[in-house]
Amino acid sequence: MKPGTAKKSVGILALCALSLQASCSSTRADVTQRIELSSADADVWAYELTVTGTLIGGDALKSCQVQVAERVAPASLSGGREFRARVRLDPGDNQLHAICRTRDGARVVSPPRRFRVRLPATPTAVARLEAAAKSDSARIERADSLLSKRAEGSADLVLDASGSSANLGTGRELVRYEWFAGDTAIAKGVRVTLPAPAHRQLYSLRVCDDRAQCDVARVLYRPAGDRGSEEEVRDAVMYGVLPPLYGAQPLRGVIAALHNLAELGVDVLWLAPLFRAPEGDYGYAVTDYFRMRSDYGTDSDLRELVSRAHKLGLRVLLDLPANHSSHEHPYFAEAAALGRRSHYWDFYDRDAAGEATHYFDWTNLPNLNYANPEVARLMTEAASHWLDVFDVDGYRLDAAWGIRQRNPEWWPQLEAALARKHPEHWLVAEASAHDSYYRPPLFEAAYDWTADLGKHSWKDVFEQKAGIAQRLAAALQSTPQTGVHVLRFLNNNDTGARFITRHGPELNRVATAALLTLPGMPCLYSFDEVGAEFEPYGELAPVQKRNPALRAFHREWIRMRRTQRALRGPDITYVHVGTRDEVLAYVRSDGDARALVVLSFSGKPQEISLSLSEHGWPTRMARELTRKGQPRTALRANTLRVKLSGWDARVFTPR
Repeated sequence: MKPGTAKKSVGILALCALSLQASCSSTRADVTQRIELSSADADVWAYELTVTGTLIGGDALKSCQVQVAERVAPASLSGGREFRARVRLDPGDNQLHAICRTRDGARVVSPPRRFRVRLPATPTAVARLEAAAKSDSARIERADSLLSKRAEGSADLVLDASGSSANLGTGRELVRYEWFAGDTAIAKGVRVTLPAPAHRQLYSLRVCDDRAQCDVARVLYRPAGDRGSEEEVRDAVMYGVLPPLYGAQPLRGVIAALHNLAELGVDVLWLAPLFRAPEGDYGYAVTDYFRMRSDYGTDSDLRELVSRAHKLGLRVLLDLPANHSSHEHPYFAEAAALGRRSHYWDFYDRDAAGEATHYFDWTNLPNLNYANPEVARLMTEAASHWLDVFDVDGYRLDAAWGIRQRNPEWWPQLEAALARKHPEHWLVAEASAHDSYYRPPLFEAAYDWTADLGKHSWKDVFEQKAGIAQRLAAALQSTPQTGVHVLRFLNNNDTGARFITRHGPELNRVATAALLTLPGMPCLYSFDEVGAEFEPYGELAPVQKRNPALRAFHREWIRMRRTQRALRGPDITYVHVGTRDEVLAYVRSDGDARALVVLSFSGKPQEISLSLSEHGWPTRMARELTRKGQPRTALRANTLRVKLSGWDARVFTPR
């Protein structure tokens, strides 16, 4: 489905001449009276539509009705000249017109209007999973050979399709319910009882109506002890991809870089906005949510990118600007031209004067109106489209805070709609992790911002060389540590000149070491690992200059994070380092796993003593991970002495 500007049609009734005023003469001699319908032709994201109109000239109205195909809906009258009717639409194109009688007996017919329903003409599958009650035990399907052996002591499962429904546009009944485990057909029926498998299993439900129109839903079974998405997010390293930096054919360039990204150790790719946008725009001014910008590549390029990424174990998230559209979007452009006669007038949030609202100085980015059910459905369909058609794994949600301010109910609605078909999708909110609204399971992560909108908690930490360690510790201790996965970063699309440009290579390396050893999900941005210098909203060109040593540094620290469970754990305690404000030390832990991280934010060599007696250090020895071949160091009185060089970063474990 691809939205576009609604096409204007020529009236088919002999007496009607279509215009923006929707005027039509009557069947009586008085040709001055006509019916004006309030809306121009339009896309509609619903199966019902309220049609309004006005009689111009002649006597007052006696009755009106609106006809769509063979259906007729009576209209209510107001003030003698205005009418309103609620009509049901069919999937696809619909033509309607109003037929009215005046009090003096004249019959007045409006010119036709065309409304195209943009919703899929399919039923809706809903799959649910629950533990089997004792009464279900006799209905276990003979499918044990098609499933893994059930876990010892596990209960049976019920796969339930009773929430599925017929297509709202056709009303045709569902006649077929089919269940699959992976790609293997296992059972048929509305409610099926099966033995619980010993491992995680994705089940699919396909429902079809009597016209063979079908829909698919999925549900994920996780056995006891499977921490699922929580653990996967905690273990992840995210990487922002700005395609123009990868070559003249951006998506082809990203495809060529996938192996190197996987070898670097990242496992979640966040692609900059690739929806259609005005020429030269970064991508947040969307003009078509269902079509890809041609300067990035083709649909087949994106499919290949996602397929190859999945084979390398990489998730792919798209950047979804759902808060607003471009002012050049056909819907907004028509609303600007026709005013309230446009069906899309109410698609945008407006102030008391009828002006479209926007945030900051984003005058080209009018806010969408999520109080309008059609807008909510439009964006739900758009978000579902890229998961359904291109198999992407979810979204980084641009300006998620904006929709949360205007209509906080919509994000849970979107999450539920995506989970219906893609239970393992991820949503990363551009919003503050301080707000508990953004906690799992609704969102996988939120930004490391302060409570102030858009302010990076590390923004002022590195501006002055003296006192960095102390300021960083204060920023970290103010970050929520419970219930919210924090997305941490040095660079992203909004941080302007790169960190290495602003602060130099030495500080960049130590700050990167901090990023990769702290709780939360670290995010690198395009070519951080090779020291690229650019501004995302500036002139973009393929990156040529590379720093192999810096890439090796990133790869090694990501490897340490991967192999040391403590560095991915949720807990952190800070180790006292005396009066020196140039050194930050902390113990990371996950259960009984421990790791000590020591960071020097000074160019001067120094020697420090760190007491580990209060940090659960389980042995009297420490093994250094960051310097190969170093012998184990003995702790004296549970104190570790460390000699640091300038701008140093070290990691120790108990063994």
